[in-house]
Amino acid sequence: MILELDRIDKELQNLDCVQQNIAIAHTTYYQLGGNAKIYCEPRSVPELKELLHFFVQNKIPFAVTGTGSNSVFSDADFEGALVSLKNLTSSYWLDKSHLFAQCGVTNTELAEIGLSQGYLDLAWMYRMPGLLGASVRMNARCYGGETSAVVEQVNTLTFDGYFRTYQKSDVFLGYKKTLFMTRPEIIVSCVLKLTKKSDSQTILEMMENCEGDRHKKHHFDFPSCGSTFKNNYEVGKPSGQVFDELGFKGTSLGGCQVSDYHANFIFHKGQGTASEMLGLAQKMRCRALENGINLQLEVQPMGSFPSEMALALDFHKLAPVFQHQAQLDKIASQFKSLSESVTLESTASGYLWPGDLLPWTPLQNQAPEPIHSLTTLPNEPQRTPTQADNQMLPLTLLEGTVHDYFLRDHHGLNDLTVHLKQLNSVRMCLSTPDLPLLEFKGSVPIGKLFEIFNIAPQHQSCFQDELWKASVIEVFFARPAAQPEPDPSRSQSPTVPLYFEFEVSPDGSWVALSFDAPRVRSRGHEKPNPELWQGVEPFSNKNNSDGEVVEFGLKFDLQTLLPILDLSKQKIRAQICVSLGNERYFLLPHWDSNKNSSVSSGNGTQTQRSPNFHQPCLFSLFGLK
Repeated sequence: MILELDRIDKELQNLDCVQQNIAIAHTTYYQLGGNAKIYCEPRSVPELKELLHFFVQNKIPFAVTGTGSNSVFSDADFEGALVSLKNLTSSYWLDKSHLFAQCGVTNTELAEIGLSQGYLDLAWMYRMPGLLGASVRMNARCYGGETSAVVEQVNTLTFDGYFRTYQKSDVFLGYKKTLFMTRPEIIVSCVLKLTKKSDSQTILEMMENCEGDRHKKHHFDFPSCGSTFKNNYEVGKPSGQVFDELGFKGTSLGGCQVSDYHANFIFHKGQGTASEMLGLAQKMRCRALENGINLQLEVQPMGSFPSEMALALDFHKLAPVFQHQAQLDKIASQFKSLSESVTLESTASGYLWPGDLLPWTPLQNQAPEPIHSLTTLPNEPQRTPTQADNQMLPLTLLEGTVHDYFLRDHHGLNDLTVHLKQLNSVRMCLSTPDLPLLEFKGSVPIGKLFEIFNIAPQHQSCFQDELWKASVIEVFFARPAAQPEPDPSRSQSPTVPLYFEFEVSPDGSWVALSFDAPRVRSRGHEKPNPELWQGVEPFSNKNNSDGEVVEFGLKFDLQTLLPILDLSKQKIRAQICVSLGNERYFLLPHWDSNKNSSVSSGNGTQTQRSPNFHQPCLFSLFGLK
């Protein structure tokens, strides 16, 4: 596949986080690799989501990395987009023992954060190269510590833009094996639970011992990815000892060399290539196989490689790989002795989403057209929808716990979970208008309800103005463009609303507002009126719940959201907010922390900004079914 850069429109070129034709070797730990035709460093999760949407819509393959401390990039130019998550570095304490951290926080920073609060749990991560996201994805371990022991919850973003939350029991599947090694989702943040309190001297000693051992083994003499192969516990000895006994210490190929001190390390000593590094690894694995020892790569190959190498090193055991089936059959028949048969094996490795790398059905990428009918989608012949149109529904668009607007320590809200789901397809809702399209819901343990939502509405279980004075959850919906479109005939007023705001409290009280611009209410909506929102259905089990959880929220029909929905592409923006009163404000997903945190008052002190939920350009873009 040849990527034509002129396919990148102004929307992508104008993003500050995007660069073109960047030398990968200058951005990664191993200092190997060709050029990335598109290189991105998003600064927030919504910005990352915008990139993914653009790549998928335009069939641009992409891969995700951090600092590349456990990756080796091909010498060939990286076709498609390479997205580095190293700028997603927010972290804060939810409470005294739970730490929220984004995927770009380094392992060393995590150890230092633990030290600052007297926790020993993270000391083993000190001076371990890499970022939290990669450590979770591979369940990194060393010096008696393992990622699975400290991570309680993992938050991800699917390649098609949906947010997911996983508990640790769903993620960690064993020794250096996790759900995300085969599932195309991006780890964007985690919640860590720390339990081992200790004095600072003990924690520092462990951190220094870990660092000292790495220096003793000359880990930092030259760039490397640490252990090249995983241990195979059936062998009864570490992989480094296996390769030492096979005589690989000091073995070199071009500019790459097996360490003289640790035979499972391959150093890049300068002027080396990825082909030389992996060629050396291939020799090591083949020699081990000849001696009856099967060892799997730990380092992740990224980009395009010779198919013989991909099969000999079992690339597919690390992540999905891609190639046309005809090429696979020819290669697999030649290398059965080195690798078990697989369904898809290829020279393209490490891509989260392969775009044109596979012969699958192209995505439709057409300009929006006027809506001619409200019973069918644009450019589609009239037909009767069936249950097949609701396959894979309901679909969770966004779920998880919310985060403090200012990311203040000890301002977590672990007991409230919020959800945004699509219940029925757009096509089904066009045909059957009474069907709900979306559902927005909050869930809270009944024992925590009044502790969290401690400001009750003025009136109970009804539509009411100024509901913001009570404790509420909120959802905003905005047009995909997120910008007002002036009416040429009336220059001071947009033709359609820019965004909607909906608030709801646990008892089912609610309010809805329409805006033509940030905080500028639409004509006819100056005073909230329930008659304008006939397609919104509030619900709450607060007063009749016989379970342990109170659930409350709103359902929306298609007609309600039609003014701000791009019906041609079935796109809409959404943002979940929580306003509890007493300066307690929360977001999901969270925006760039630098825009929301404290700001200098001019005299050297820091003052806190007021929260501003009315920023539709920061709302996340979602594709509906």
